[in-house]
Amino acid sequence: MSLWIRFLIMLLRACFGRRLRFPDEASVLHGRVLPNDLDLNVHMTNSRYLAVMDLGRVDFGVRTRLLGKLLARRGQPVVGGMRISFRRPLAPLQRYRLETAVIGWTEHVMIFRHRFLVGSPGTEEVAAEAEVRTLYLHAGRKLPVQEVLEMIGYQRPSPSLDEALAYWAERPRPARADM
Repeated sequence: MSLWIRFLIMLLRACFGRRLRFPDEASVLHGRVLPNDLDLNVHMTNSRYLAVMDLGRVDFGVRTRLLGKLLARRGQPVVGGMRISFRRPLAPLQRYRLETAVIGWTEHVMIFRHRFLVGSPGTEEVAAEAEVRTLYLHAGRKLPVQEVLEMIGYQRPSPSLDEALAYWAERPRPARADM
């Protein structure tokens, strides 16, 4: 099944599914590793994890109504960085569950955590885990995260981020070398 078909199915479920409470609830998507998800090592290719995480953030955004409010004001979410740890491969036809949650934010960056889980509930193991820095743009400028959150009526401060995660969230991007 192509990623576009997965996207359309996810979007329909998100639009007509249960709304999530921001930031207390996580989005949950269930998937299966299909033949077009595989790399030469016959497990889910690294790039497919990133694409499925995109689906998780869209599902989260639709279910919290954040994405609709942002797009209505001509804003857009943009990934500013990510870090991912792969702990165990996902094999062909293996089922997995992706949990997507907001774990905190700074002035200009919202941090999402994605967890790919395998196994039975209660005995699940993490196959991969990632943090993603997302910023929001409007007319080429960064929107303060608090302004974005006010679109959905959320005005509380961020849950606390540990020092290393807060530094990673706000650290400047490396300068580009002239070519």
